[in-house]
Amino acid sequence: MDWLGGDTPVMRPALISTAAALCPFVLAQPAPASWFFTTSEVGLAAELVGTDLVPDIGSNRTYRIWAVTPDNWRIDAIAGNGSVGMRFEAIGGTFYQNSFGGPTSSAINSGFFTLAPSLEWDSFLTIGRLTATDNELLDLGIDWAAFEASGSALETTNGSVFILPTDSQGDSVPFSDSCGRTGKGVLIAQLTVVGEGATLEGSVLLQGGDDFGQTYQALITDFSIDQDGVSNALPEVVCAADISGDNEVDIFDLLHVLEHWYDGSCEDITRDLVVGIDDIYLVIDSWGSCVAE
Repeated sequence: MDWLGGDTPVMRPALISTAAALCPFVLAQPAPASWFFTTSEVGLAAELVGTDLVPDIGSNRTYRIWAVTPDNWRIDAIAGNGSVGMRFEAIGGTFYQNSFGGPTSSAINSGFFTLAPSLEWDSFLTIGRLTATDNELLDLGIDWAAFEASGSALETTNGSVFILPTDSQGDSVPFSDSCGRTGKGVLIAQLTVVGEGATLEGSVLLQGGDDFGQTYQALITDFSIDQDGVSNALPEVVCAADISGDNEVDIFDLLHVLEHWYDGSCEDITRDLVVGIDDIYLVIDSWGSCVAE
């Protein structure tokens, strides 16, 4: 079914003014409201890459976090400010950190994967890249110390990870989430969570450009991702109750909900990470033909 059809490094001097223009939300004074628009068309999805990929550290799951976008939209920055802080936190666990890695994908050297295989599953932020190859990622104003040293929560209200609007790594690409739903999006993080039953929570401000080249911001104030990689922060979906993907909301969709009652599965169409009575109500309210536009 398709659901969308620690220390700050020194920046190169020539890019400082560009960074300030791209990331005004990390500066002391707010930018004029007229230069961007806010949108609810961008959300977060998770891809569960695998379980226990890192040996000898106990139970662990590796997730890739995607910013879900409409076609031909892009992501240029992942940020936090005074209104929407950036927070990625492992609830009931910690983030795995490899000593050969770093806090962003620009520090991940794939040439070391043979020497240190677990480096491939390090926890880091990114925009569109899993390694340092062809990677123009920069960061500004983020204290990475606790995140890197102990796998603690990554938090900032005055920092960002970003690329330039001309960098192709911010373009949306096809992907599939943990439920097998396909869409377009941009990879923004890989996070390996250590701990039996650990989950992910947080918030983030995403900035990019739409298909007309206009700047937007998406304010994701509170997201949760369960053990199976099911996210409660997907963007609004046309025909969400059509679980079977046959353009009809009918008894088959109702049976899907009943089959997965209270297990927090992919049949959670209300996106509260619980399959329950609210999902039944949504199926009934949506009963009949349902064609996504």
